[in-house]
Amino acid sequence: MSGKTIGEAWREIAGERAWQLRPAWPPDVFAFTSVVLADSGAYRMVISPHSEASEHQWPPDMSPQQTDSAYDDVPRRRRRGDTVNDHAELRRARWQAHLNHTARDWRAFAESRERRRTPSGGRPAAGVEADPEGGPANGPGATIETLCQLIEASFDAPVAKLTDPAAWPLCRALLELHAHADVASAGFGVPGSCAEPGIGMRARQALLYRGTVSDFGTDRVRVLPKLRTPQTGLTIRSLSHNLGIDRSEVKVNWQTSTMLLPGERAHELSLLIIPWPYQVQASDFRASTILDTVVDPRAFGFFEYEPTQRFDPAHNLLRVISAAERDVGGISAVILPESSINEAELDAAEAALGDRVGFFLAGVRGHRRNYAYLGVRHPSHLARYDQDKHHRWRLDAAQIAQYGLGQSLDANRLWWEPMRVRQREINFVCANPWLCMAPLICEDLARPDPVADVIRAVGPNLVIALLMDGPQLSARWPGRYASVLADDPGSSILTVTSLGMALRSVPPGMTPRRTVALWKDPAEGAREIDLDPGADAVVVTVAAEFVEEFTADGRSDHGAAVRLVLTGVQQVFAPEPSSRADEAPGAASKPSDGHPR
Repeated sequence: MSGKTIGEAWREIAGERAWQLRPAWPPDVFAFTSVVLADSGAYRMVISPHSEASEHQWPPDMSPQQTDSAYDDVPRRRRRGDTVNDHAELRRARWQAHLNHTARDWRAFAESRERRRTPSGGRPAAGVEADPEGGPANGPGATIETLCQLIEASFDAPVAKLTDPAAWPLCRALLELHAHADVASAGFGVPGSCAEPGIGMRARQALLYRGTVSDFGTDRVRVLPKLRTPQTGLTIRSLSHNLGIDRSEVKVNWQTSTMLLPGERAHELSLLIIPWPYQVQASDFRASTILDTVVDPRAFGFFEYEPTQRFDPAHNLLRVISAAERDVGGISAVILPESSINEAELDAAEAALGDRVGFFLAGVRGHRRNYAYLGVRHPSHLARYDQDKHHRWRLDAAQIAQYGLGQSLDANRLWWEPMRVRQREINFVCANPWLCMAPLICEDLARPDPVADVIRAVGPNLVIALLMDGPQLSARWPGRYASVLADDPGSSILTVTSLGMALRSVPPGMTPRRTVALWKDPAEGAREIDLDPGADAVVVTVAAEFVEEFTADGRSDHGAAVRLVLTGVQQVFAPEPSSRADEAPGAASKPSDGHPR
């Protein structure tokens, strides 16, 4: 026997925690089964069984007379003329009903344990005593206990041998337990989706303070709520609707917003994009005096970026919001591109906004920092999060020519932005069962390691990428990388750049374009969004579409998944004179031409 065993895999993520305590909290069990199934590759057995015999088929046969059906394999049914598809559908229905029944017992047991917690937050004593309030008396149920006992009896089995035919009983038990833990964790961390107050609060607090719903250390594994299930390809993510795992270095901040967003009851969002700055001069870029012993100064340098245009919240924010509200009603969020404002301008903008929007997302310049600021409004307070950029931007000769920066930067050298690479983090804002949003910053979309694993584990409905880039054309790199996330996990992606950078980017043979945003979703494809001449901003309206998704093992979510689709684009013309020097705003707002779909 060689290689890591099942028992060692458990101890790697759980430490010295006794296996006998494991059934109490479904996310912990999910973490364990996910790690073992992923490391062994055994998750593929749900669609590639060892044989066509019924005992090897997935899902497990839950028929009342399993002793007879064990011999009811595919070739036998074909010989007697039965319809294989009808039988498979019945088998899936019985399996899903079995999972739902077991999940109710497991959740009831977990809820009873939460009620027995001490006021100081201590855990109940080891063991499964009867609940004085009438809850489940003996654990999460016979099914879960039986599966756990079977797995414990095989703790010495090598993980690498889990796909061998001889290991199928153990593999099947792990696959079954994985599905049970997923179903039992439905709604954890998603506002309005968990009926049981005790376990719902436990999941919310764990996410808020530790960025995971599991009790295991985040240096070993992180368990997160999940919104989308990939419908293409096959990975361990294909086997769950409600939870996903991540084992990367990325720190997760999970915020549940309790403030009702405008349009939320109608399943709509109105996103106000202000593509600031409207002008970017070549002189806004200059060589930095920062020295770095790691790079050769003859070949590399650092550049500074400080736009000439200053952001005035009263003029460039409140005036524009008021104009947008007159046209479309309430605004759900305000979005500013990468490096659009400095930290002093951010503080002034946040103070001016008050509680007019649900969240404020802005790209901010700081001393050797480039980060996305996310302000999430609650009824009683404002939650503020910074998310530093994960990868530096490097300007080469082609980009220096494309942006017309030859007078500011030597095209014979490579120029890095001087930001420090800080702790990799990602912020998720989960507002309701149909909206989970995550921001990215420019290169973090193009160079997805290590954050992409977290995004795919969660499957947020909406990813907003703040860019300092040229026009957002579907054929350029933002469109290509957005397509990857639209395919897996199925997110909708909005990329946003400034008008100034869009107009500066003029490759040879091209003319300037005012395309400041790009929308990409799994259903309707890409939509380029221009800022009309004279306009100050654009409002993008998106709506939720409920769709049915399936796990690779055939489980339906019964239409609970949501994809966001673009339903409208509105140009915003503020009534007062614009701060832009190149053009004057129009007197009224007008919608863009055509319907996105």
